[in-house]
Amino acid sequence: DFATDVGPTAQQGFKDARWMHTTITRGTIRDEPSVAPQAFSFVEANNDRLVSGFCVLKGNTLFMVEMTEKRTPNSSGQLDKLRPIARGAAGRM
Repeated sequence: DFATDVGPTAQQGFKDARWMHTTITRGTIRDEPSVAPQAFSFVEANNDRLVSGFCVLKGNTLFMVEMTEKRTPNSSGQLDKLRPIARGAAGRM
C-alpha cells in the first residue's frame, strides 16, 4: 500500500500516523534517519499477519508505504525490503 499527503496537513498527518501505530495498533516504532530526517518504520503483528512499513515527512509532503504478509515462522525482513524504496522516494521528494 502507498499513501501520500501534500500541503499544510502533512505535518499533522505524520504525527497522527505515529500516534496510531504506537497507540491503536500497538506496533513497534523506530526512527529512520537514514531514510529521511523525519521518518519512522513500524511493525505490527497479530495472529495471522505481519504489517511493516515506513512513514516519511519531507517538507509539505508525507508518504507512507507498507507491506502486509501472512505471518509464518519465517516472516521477517520486510523492513529491509522496503527501506531502499522509502529511501529512494524520499530522495526524489
